[in-house]
Amino acid sequence: MGWIGFHFKKSLSSSLPTTTFKRNMKTSSLQINLPTEKYSRLAELAAHRQLIMADLLELAITEWLERETRLQKARQIMLELGEGFEEGQAPHDAARNHDVYLYGKTMP
Repeated sequence: MGWIGFHFKKSLSSSLPTTTFKRNMKTSSLQINLPTEKYSRLAELAAHRQLIMADLLELAITEWLERETRLQKARQIMLELGEGFEEGQAPHDAARNHDVYLYGKTMP
């Protein structure tokens, strides 16, 4: 198994800062163990993108965290939309006007 140690910044951003910006960020260390095959693939991808492996991992983790945050928000919205359905009838036009109920406006 290969291992990689890297610093993971605590704040999320949509793009990776350059090394200059990372110097001013608070970081935490993380060590992971990868099977040799995954380690080799990661090294190939990093070289292809002209990144160090730590930056490639940070990018992947940041994107995953952002996706998970969006999914959690969507799940919460669905839970909130479902509240109260047991207490009464659904609107008679829910199928026809579902965009209005979901998005607050008519979709084109």
